[in-house]
Amino acid sequence: MLCAYLFEVKSVQNYLFAGGKLKDMVAASDLLDKLTESPLDAHLASVGLVEQGKKTKDLPLEEPSISANEVYFARKAGGAFYLVAASSEVDNIRILRQRWTLFVARLFPGAEFIDVIVENKPNVYEAISAGTERLLENRNMLAAKQLQSSPLVKRCSRTGQPAVNVGPNLIKKDEVVDKATELKRQYIRYLKTGDESTLTDKFCTDKSYAWPLHFERTEIDETKQGRTGDADVLFPFIKDESLVALVHIDGNGLGQLLRDLKNSVKDHPAKYLRVFRTFSDGLKIATQQAAAKATVDVLSKHAQVQGDKRVLPARPLVLGGDDLTLIIRADLALEFSYSFIQAFEQESKKFLSDLNTVLPKSSNELKHLTKLTAGGGILYQSPKKPFMHAHDLAEALCRQAKKWAHDCKEKRPISPSVLSLYRLQGGGIESLSSLRKLSVEVEVSEQESWQLSMPAYSVTEPVTDLPTIDQLRACIGFLHKQKAYDMPFTPTKLRQLYTLIATQSLVELKGQLARIDELYRKADTTNSGDLKDWCRLFDELTGVSCDRTLLLVSEKLPLTDTDKQYRASPVADVLMVNHVEQISQPSIAADVQQSKERKAEEMGA
Repeated sequence: MLCAYLFEVKSVQNYLFAGGKLKDMVAASDLLDKLTESPLDAHLASVGLVEQGKKTKDLPLEEPSISANEVYFARKAGGAFYLVAASSEVDNIRILRQRWTLFVARLFPGAEFIDVIVENKPNVYEAISAGTERLLENRNMLAAKQLQSSPLVKRCSRTGQPAVNVGPNLIKKDEVVDKATELKRQYIRYLKTGDESTLTDKFCTDKSYAWPLHFERTEIDETKQGRTGDADVLFPFIKDESLVALVHIDGNGLGQLLRDLKNSVKDHPAKYLRVFRTFSDGLKIATQQAAAKATVDVLSKHAQVQGDKRVLPARPLVLGGDDLTLIIRADLALEFSYSFIQAFEQESKKFLSDLNTVLPKSSNELKHLTKLTAGGGILYQSPKKPFMHAHDLAEALCRQAKKWAHDCKEKRPISPSVLSLYRLQGGGIESLSSLRKLSVEVEVSEQESWQLSMPAYSVTEPVTDLPTIDQLRACIGFLHKQKAYDMPFTPTKLRQLYTLIATQSLVELKGQLARIDELYRKADTTNSGDLKDWCRLFDELTGVSCDRTLLLVSEKLPLTDTDKQYRASPVADVLMVNHVEQISQPSIAADVQQSKERKAEEMGA
């Protein structure tokens, strides 16, 4: 007979983004990433337990024979673990639970977690199944919290939690922090003594690169006293353009896939451990290799030199299972996400092939799955805005993209890879639907509304009713060309189109389209090719399939056809991405700087 102990940290984002300082988020992400590694091994050793089958290939193909003092892990990553042991070890498991939960509560003040112990089950399958059911029951239960302070105690202004006294080397003068922030600062100090971040190593192992810890120079700890390591480096913005993006990406249909895996071994419970570890470890490796490839292809090419360091323009926050969350310089967000998703699909093919070799022969549906896909959200914002809200919006964008992908799934075994984009400019804390309604939705009547931004973009393959990232990037590529300024479609002209659609100025809009139509007809040989290509690309974004461009037919509007699921235009997306990417384009960046200087001179005059 077997027993099992299942543990999960929940509400990770509350702990991760508390306070909003980049160095505190970095410390929190690293601490969570290391939680199930050496700390868990040390706690197992303290009760005389030893992990078996650390490598997936070392696991038996059938039900393992678990002896006294041995444990096997069905899951061990991302702040969660599922372990099984012989029933004779249940007392040691209870002691482990007491010590482990106390350790987590002290290391992660305010973080919430759930755990259960299951006893007297005949095999690994039934032990883990019973445990996961109880975890689901406990997930929405509120845990009692110890009173942390009296009402008169001073509070940390960034988190609202009780302040604590800390050493002068951990904070700046007059700064007030809570216990969780103090522990994060201690970890950052530990990193600076030369120890490496395990999370960033998953993205890049080249030690000639450094990762930023601060957005502004004023945030650098003046009392660092010559410490070295992953040091006090600034986020490598270009000049004074301090715009970042929070990227959140996770796999499509993983919940259903896990249920299918569970059903596939229901009649073959002896294969449970090997099948799930093969899947879990393979997914982790695929995600890490995709992140590493995107880092080489995108981030390393844009590293900036600061002293003797080459600083990468991003900072990872989460990389576990099928999840990726990172803060990145805004102009690189779309390119990095595109590269990561493409690599993730390719890497997933390899581990699914390995998974098929250990699946029961009856698992026909899973054997037809050749790759995994992902959905993501990119939220552009100022680094001074709260990242807790940004993460909520990025997750909402991810859900929005996945919903459209699922609706367009057609006969695919799994939804296609998709991305959704939004730029946060206001100061309010509102939901994504409210923000989109205020910024990109035009209410025409009670029955009809127009969206000036597409709900999602397909990444790697054409999808009915969804434009592709390649089409969006191609349109923006025209605007990045210097000769684009001699064409009817410039950022200024697009902004005029955007304004006319948003204000429903149909007469002026049709007049503008008519002028474009006239230019299209009279364009000289040199420019007509570019103009026709631009119009074709813009038509593809709106899903129009006709010989003449929709933009050049004055009786229609630059929106998707009414027989589509929605009426939308990519105008806002083209303008937004062009704006955030233009600063890294030398010719356009020069024009932007000259424009700023002219405005400054005019204001001075």
